[in-house]
Formats: sequence, C-alpha cells, structure tokens
Amino acid sequence: MANPCAAITKSGSRCRVPALTGRDHCLMHDPAAADVRREASRKGGRNRSAKARAMKLLPEAMAPEELAGWLSLLFKQVMAGRTEPRIGTASATIARAMIDVREATEVDRRLTELEQRAGLASDRRLG
Repeated sequence: MANPCAAITKSGSRCRVPALTGRDHCLMHDPAAADVRREASRKGGRNRSAKARAMKLLPEAMAPEELAGWLSLLFKQVMAGRTEPRIGTASATIARAMIDVREATEVDRRLTELEQRAGLASDRRLG
C-alpha cells in the first residue's frame, strides 16, 4: 500500500488519501501541484455550468418540431427528477431566444418582400 498523505485536514485528522509516488502528499495537498489543481478546478467549474450542460442536451440546429420534441423530453426528465431544473430553465431560455430570432427573421423577410412589391427602396439596416 502507498504511503498516506502527510497533510493534516481542517478537522485535525491526517489525510487518508495515498501520497503521490515519490512525494509526501496527495494531489490535493502537494504544494507543487497547485497549478494542476487550479486548472482542474477551472475546467470543472466551466463544465458544471448550466449553460454547458444544456448545450450537451441540445443539437446545434433544429427545426421547430425537433425543438418542441427536445423540450418535451427535457420537461419529462426535469419532472421525473433525472435532470436538474436549472438545466431545464437554461434550455427553455435558449429555446425562447431561438424562436424570437426565427420570428424576427421571418418578419424582416416578409417586410422586405412587401417593400419590394410596393416599389419602396428602403434599407432599414442603415438607420
């Protein structure tokens, strides 16, 4: 068995994790491993964010029917306790934004078409 870590925990007892090979401390207590711990913490925090988890659940692009299907499935998972509610909230927020963009794009397209039919040469993008 490997040597136990030489560190003393906050509770005053000795750390029970085995020490790194050739060292006196485990990864969490080794002073030389501070950069490794910091990088792991940064990556872990980013991957645990609601946004990151929501993005793993949704494909990159989807039709309205696909979006409705995914939201329905996600709703069932949240209600069954298999998915955290905040992931459902993040997904619903993203879905709402997707719908808003789709609607705004459609309205803009229709308005441009009507202006062209009426013979108006207006460029709304310039001001």
